[in-house]
Amino acid sequence: SHIPGAGYIDTNRLEGEPLWNKVSDEALKALLLENGIRHDTTVILYGRNTMAAARAAHLMMYAGVEDVRLLDGGLEAWFVQHLRTETGLANKFTPAKEFGVAIPAHPEYYTTLDQAKALLKQPDGAWSACAPGTSSWAIPRATATSSPRGTFPGPDGVMAGWMPTA
Repeated sequence: SHIPGAGYIDTNRLEGEPLWNKVSDEALKALLLENGIRHDTTVILYGRNTMAAARAAHLMMYAGVEDVRLLDGGLEAWFVQHLRTETGLANKFTPAKEFGVAIPAHPEYYTTLDQAKALLKQPDGAWSACAPGTSSWAIPRATATSSPRGTFPGPDGVMAGWMPTA
């Protein structure tokens, strides 16, 4: 089931296996246009997997969609409130002819592995982090001489550690 009036975007068309990297800008543009999404379309994303919706939101903002929102709690929040849903096929929107701005409008929202490596080598303390409560790695630039509990010194002075779930 789905929220009444909602369309469907296959998130597998946003990323490619095996590492789930972003598809080409041309493929992203084609997917957005096919679903009637332009730079000035308001898009509210939800799903059973809120991470997939968040990834879709990120890539839409990268492309240049100006008003992208996530439904807090995803589809489960909709169900908990006992709000109406529909079964059957999702809504099909009229394809858009033009996106309206060059893609990517916000290349700064995306970093390749090579760009991340270069940033981590800079002395300005560039770092990357994960969302709290996930079992991902935080990679801040090391500035202290001792390793805080739960972290260990990595190559080139980079500190890496697991962020435990609270």
